[in-house]
Amino acid sequence: MRGELRPGETVLVIVTAQGAWIEEPSFAELPLDLAADHQFTAHVSLDAITVSLRASYLYRNKPVGHVVKSVPVDGAREALDQSSTPSTFQFKPPFVRSLGKDVEIDDVDLILFVEEGETGCVSWKAYLPRTRKVLGPFPTRLDDDEHFAKELASLRGKYGDSGPSAAEELKVTGQQIAECIPATIMNDALLPVLAQPQPPAILIMTDQAFVPWELARFKSERINGNKPAFLGELARIGRWWTGVSLSGPRSSRSIENVSAVAATEYGLNTTVQTLEHAKAEREWLSKHYWAKPIEATLPDIDDWLETAPRPRGHLAHIALHGFSDAVADSQGLILGDGKVLTAKRLAGEYYEGDIPRFEMLFLNACQVGTAGERLSRIGGFPGAILRAGAVAFIGPLWEVQDSIAEAVAEQFYQGVLGRGEEVGETLRQLRSSSSKHDSITPWAYLFYGHPRLRLTQSH
Repeated sequence: MRGELRPGETVLVIVTAQGAWIEEPSFAELPLDLAADHQFTAHVSLDAITVSLRASYLYRNKPVGHVVKSVPVDGAREALDQSSTPSTFQFKPPFVRSLGKDVEIDDVDLILFVEEGETGCVSWKAYLPRTRKVLGPFPTRLDDDEHFAKELASLRGKYGDSGPSAAEELKVTGQQIAECIPATIMNDALLPVLAQPQPPAILIMTDQAFVPWELARFKSERINGNKPAFLGELARIGRWWTGVSLSGPRSSRSIENVSAVAATEYGLNTTVQTLEHAKAEREWLSKHYWAKPIEATLPDIDDWLETAPRPRGHLAHIALHGFSDAVADSQGLILGDGKVLTAKRLAGEYYEGDIPRFEMLFLNACQVGTAGERLSRIGGFPGAILRAGAVAFIGPLWEVQDSIAEAVAEQFYQGVLGRGEEVGETLRQLRSSSSKHDSITPWAYLFYGHPRLRLTQSH
């Protein structure tokens, strides 16, 4: 059995820090025993007020959990000789909680840890399950990721959704993203797995809300005939937030209920146009995948969200106008009656053991894929939905073109529910074939979840 424990098994723990640097080696193999522990050494930065230590655990080459510990730095800093007396700490693996929930995670080809490092930097680590090789940590400069997110959200406003100018803007943005990936990670981790015969599965474990690493664009003689390509068209990619309250992503789920939300019309008290293609998405999902149609007005939305008991295996597709200010951490969905649906209201109250309101949520609305940050944790729709128990979230980073967004939704569900494809593979195919649409819309969608996630619909 996949969840059966065997004598002599081990767990790999990888440690990163904010406000300090970990003395190598920053990883260790521990016996699969609740009494097991290991001592790491951390050197505290001179300007640190609080040190945040994070341990990520991999069991049978699968991410199964993580723990975060924040340690305040003593105000009497003169008593601490940091150059000669490093701080030490211990982590014990949280198997009681993690293995029961996350043992179903399948192998991936590469796990990237992209997390906050020193001021103005991002720390990169790579784990290659097949060889059990760990690379890093490697810092890379990322001075103003919030400004970058704001620029990305307005991408379509510069040259529209299609044409050579829009395409070039996206490509150059991708080059800038690729330049932020450390050379060792690129040459010794990414390129080798991308050179495999089949598109690899890559899981990005991150606390970085603003940069879509999926859009990294590069070329190499080792892959793709030395032609420039985006990472998101070469690999099946999923990302997951490394916040302490979240369990790991899942590789398979059963979908028992589907809902499709759209506004039949936007009233005179709104400043946005009616989305005809969004209504068509709702009708198409109702016809082909037995989705329950939901009218996007506040009374209907309230009734839908307050359904009791909560339906199990609930996949929701929402096609509405949306807005997002990544810097201000302000996001919302505009309903047909002019009311705003917030992320917290949509996600709902959730406690350990509850049935989540959504197993998966696809927001086909403008700019709601940017996470934002709030209180040092993921903010906005992705964070709210994942914290509330969902295993997958999809949303666009910038304003999408209505008719292309409809086509993307139809192709997505035909692949995932119709043909039983992995979510990561269906999105990879959508991106790699985006030239057929002459549109940058297919590149807007960001996926939080396991790259090999399969959804099985029961009627």
